[in-house]
Amino acid sequence: MIIVVAVAALLTTGGVSAEPAPSVEAGDVSLALVEAMKYSVANDPNVKLAQEAKLASFGAVDQNMGPFDPILGLRFSYDGGREYLTGAQYHAENQKRLLFRALATNLQDVSDDLFEQLGGEGFVWANCPAGLDFTTSGGTPICVSGRTQAIFDLYESMAEAQNLEDAAQALVDANRNAAANTVDILNINAYAQRINLRNIGTVPLFAGSLTTAFDLRLTKLFRNGIILEPGILLDGFQENWVGKPYAPSFGGKGLPDSVRSVLGVTLDIPLGKGRGKVATAAPENAAKRSAEAALADEAFAINLSVENTALAYWNLATSLTLLELLQETEAIQADLLEMGRTLVDADEYAEADLNFLRGRLELTRGRVASAEEDVILGRVNLGRVMGQRFMTVAEAPIAADPLPEIPAEGVGDAFAIEAMVDEAMMRRFDLAAARSRKAAAEILASGAAFNTKRRVDLQMAVGYAGLHEGGDTSKFGDLVDGWWEALSDFSAGPSFRLGLSFELPFKNRVARGESVQAHALQQQSRINFRDLERTVVNEIERLTGAMVQAIQEGRRREYSVARYSEALDSEIEIFRSGEGSSIDVILTQEELLNEQVQLVSARRTIAFLATQLSFEMGRIVDCSIDGEEVTVMAFYPVGDIASFASTPPSGGKGSTDGSE
Repeated sequence: MIIVVAVAALLTTGGVSAEPAPSVEAGDVSLALVEAMKYSVANDPNVKLAQEAKLASFGAVDQNMGPFDPILGLRFSYDGGREYLTGAQYHAENQKRLLFRALATNLQDVSDDLFEQLGGEGFVWANCPAGLDFTTSGGTPICVSGRTQAIFDLYESMAEAQNLEDAAQALVDANRNAAANTVDILNINAYAQRINLRNIGTVPLFAGSLTTAFDLRLTKLFRNGIILEPGILLDGFQENWVGKPYAPSFGGKGLPDSVRSVLGVTLDIPLGKGRGKVATAAPENAAKRSAEAALADEAFAINLSVENTALAYWNLATSLTLLELLQETEAIQADLLEMGRTLVDADEYAEADLNFLRGRLELTRGRVASAEEDVILGRVNLGRVMGQRFMTVAEAPIAADPLPEIPAEGVGDAFAIEAMVDEAMMRRFDLAAARSRKAAAEILASGAAFNTKRRVDLQMAVGYAGLHEGGDTSKFGDLVDGWWEALSDFSAGPSFRLGLSFELPFKNRVARGESVQAHALQQQSRINFRDLERTVVNEIERLTGAMVQAIQEGRRREYSVARYSEALDSEIEIFRSGEGSSIDVILTQEELLNEQVQLVSARRTIAFLATQLSFEMGRIVDCSIDGEEVTVMAFYPVGDIASFASTPPSGGKGSTDGSE
C-alpha cells in the first residue's frame, strides 16, 4: 500500500516524569514532545519572569511582616557643647568680681583709716553718728560707734574719780589694742577678698557641657495594633565654664556631675484607626495571598509555556507529515513516469501522453520545496517558543513524535463537560491565582474601610528613675560607676504617665480615598475571577464540541483515504498493463493526496484540541507547590481522548490550599 499514514501510536496517557531539561546542541536535533516541553520550561523567558515576580512577591511578604518583628534600638552618644555666655550670664559673673573687688578695697580703706587714727600721741575719737561701729564714705574718717565711746568715757571718768590714773591709762591701752585687733581683722578680710578675686579669675567667655547618653529600647508592634516598648536610659551630664575648675571659689559653676537612669515600659493602644488585626495585619495578610497568587502564576506560566510548545510542536509535526506525503507522491509520480517510458519503448503508449506526467511531477516537486520551507519555518518557530538560541537552521529542533491517530469508534463521541469544568475549577493555576488575588483585595478593602475611623490612641507608661551625683562623667570608669549607683537606687518610687491622643481630619480624604481605591480593586478582582471562570467554562464547551466534529471529520477522511488508496492501486495496475491512462492515475492520486492532506489536517486539529483541552483542564503539566517553590512533577502532553471524562492524573491541583 503506497499511501503513508503519517501517524504513530497514540501518545501514552501516563505522565512523563520531569527529568532535567535536555541540552540542544548544534546540528539536527530530534526531540520528543516531552523533551521539548522540558526544554521550554527551563528556558522560556515568560517562566523566568514569573519566577522573578514570585521572588518580588515574597519580598513584599517579608516587607509587610517586618513591622511586627521586635526591634532592638541602641543609641550611644557623647556630645560636647560650647557656646558664648549670654548677656545675663556675663553680667552676673562680672558683678561677682566687682563685688569682691569692692569688698577688698573698702575693707582695706577702713583698716588704713583706723590705723591712722591709732597713730601718734593721744587717742582722739572722731564724732560718729550713733549706732555705727565703723563708718566710711569716701574720705570720711572711720571711727568707733558713739555707744562704744560712751562706755569708754564712763570707765575713764570712774577711774579718774577714784584717782586711778593707772587704771584709766590701762583702759585706754586696752581700747587701743582692741582697735588694733580690728585693724588686723580688716586687713585679713581685705586680703581674703583679694585672694577670692584672684582665684575666680577673669570673667569666662564660654559655657561648656558634656552629655553622655546610652538608650536601649525594644519595640514590638503586635498584629492587634498595640505597641509595647520597654527600655532603659542611662545618661550623664557635666556643665561648667570653659577653662574653670568645678569649685565656685575658683570660678566654676559648682554644679556636680550627674548621672541618671530610667527603667520603664510604654504601651500605645489604638482605640480607633489602626486597632485590631483587620486594620494592622491587613497588608501582611494581603501580601501572603499575593505571594500565593505569584506561585500560582509561575505554575500557570509553566502550563502556558508547555501548551505553546506543544502547539508549535504539532505544527512542525504536521509540516513534516505533509512533506513526507508530498515526497512519497513525488516518488510515485516518478515511478509512473518510468512506467510510461517503458510503455512508450514498447509502443504501447504515446510519447505525448508522458508530458502530462512530467508536468505533474514538476508541480509536485514545487509543492515539496514549499513544504520544506514550511518545515524550516516550523523548526524556527518551535525553537523560538522553546526559548532556544541558535545561529543556523541546522541547530533548530525537529519533532520526533508523530501526530496522534484518530480515536477509535465510540471514543470522543460525547464528553462529560460538567465533570471537566469541575476539574478545571480545581486544577487551573490561573484560577488559583485569581482566587488568591481576590482574597488579598478583600483583606485590603476590609482594612481600609476600618481605617476610615479617626485616630484615638491611649498611651500608658510606667518606670523608675534613679539619680547619682558626683565623680567625673568625662571619665568612663566614673560614668559606669555612676550608672550602677543610679540603677541600684530606685527609692524614689515609680513614675507613671497616662495620655490620650486624638486626630480629627476634617474631611478624612486620605483614609476615604484609600478605602474607595481598595474597594474598587476588590470589585475588579471579583469581576476578573468570575470572568476567568466564565471563559474557562466557555472554552471547555467550545473545545469539546470542536473535538467531536474533528473526530467525526477524521473518521470520514480515514475511510475516504482507504477507498482512494484501493482505487489508486487499481489504476496503477491498469496503467502498468498498458490499458489505462496516466491521467486517470494522476487524477486518482491527486484525489488521494487531497484526502490524505485533509486527514493530516484533522489529526492536527485533534492534537491541537486535545492539547488545549489538557491546558484548559489544568492537566497538561503536573506542578507541585511546596513552600516557595514550584516543581514540575510530570508532563501529560496528549492523553487518550476518553481520559478527559475520567479520573484526572494525581497531583497538579491549581489551588494551593484547596479552597476558594
